[in-house]
Amino acid sequence: MLSGWLRKLRGILGLGLVWAGAWAILFAMISVVVGIIHPPSIDAGEGPLRLGGIGAMVGFFSGVCFGAVLALAERRKGILELSRLRAALWGAIAGTALPLLTPINNSVLANTIPIGAVFAVLTVSAARRAELSAYPEPEALPD
Repeated sequence: MLSGWLRKLRGILGLGLVWAGAWAILFAMISVVVGIIHPPSIDAGEGPLRLGGIGAMVGFFSGVCFGAVLALAERRKGILELSRLRAALWGAIAGTALPLLTPINNSVLANTIPIGAVFAVLTVSAARRAELSAYPEPEALPD
């Protein structure tokens, strides 16, 4: 029983780390694009590294929340049984966690909700692909 929870905890933390890296890259790229398209909208100290760090923090927290929601709400289902729509719902909920639970301005919800939904769908799709590729293709029957 304890080893099952430790495995889930490892998975939740792993999701948090993966999402932290992905969100950091996304936020840094957005900072670069906005800096090229409309430089006056970037204030001093809002460069790619700073926004990437913010993205990493938000992504880690959202990824951990997504993993925890999956572990609790979908505990009886395998990843192959989870619909992309349901994954998007859980990801959107995970995207609301940090802005609603901290003093961060809640206006960022317009960004974190769709990003959480998209990352959840991508995460579930990648996990499905990995699980399906773990099984060898059945050999064709001779004619």
